[in-house]
Amino acid sequence: MELIFKKLEMHSFMPFEDEIFEFDRMRGLTLIKGVNRDIPDETNGAGKTCMVSGLIYALFGEMQNKVKNEHLVNRYAKDKDMRVSLSFAVGNISYRVARGLSRGKTSYLELYENEKETTKSSIAETQQYLENEILRCNVATFSRTMFLTSSQTYNFYEMKKSDKKEFVEQLFDIGVFGDMY
Repeated sequence: MELIFKKLEMHSFMPFEDEIFEFDRMRGLTLIKGVNRDIPDETNGAGKTCMVSGLIYALFGEMQNKVKNEHLVNRYAKDKDMRVSLSFAVGNISYRVARGLSRGKTSYLELYENEKETTKSSIAETQQYLENEILRCNVATFSRTMFLTSSQTYNFYEMKKSDKKEFVEQLFDIGVFGDMY
């Protein structure tokens, strides 16, 4: 399965008022280097981590550091509506997932497949469909295999036996064998 990110759009998400990241020219291993426009020659505070957080939030509705939803809304936003939208492709199918908070309180999740809405009857059901049928992984597996940061590394050998089993089953999509066993 090939997962290709196309575009990440964020409105009132963390420090971003309105930001769009286009990934069209990025393939394979990609280094993200920030440019802090407030402090010349500085890369800290450029939004690299927030961009990755936005991507993970769009797909899984979670944050790496367990920040509560109400703290994700940009505190300077006047309307308090926060939205993160990610366009991506899996194989020949294009998807768009949009997630956010209306007025800083009410969560929502929308899913589109080839521009046709495929949102299920609840956020939990839509999330389960996204993880099991489209991405074929959960947030832990996604984070461990898609992003390498200086502060977040995983030592496979130090994981609990059950965590290793789950990680390998999800990574190679072989959970059916564990279920049979």
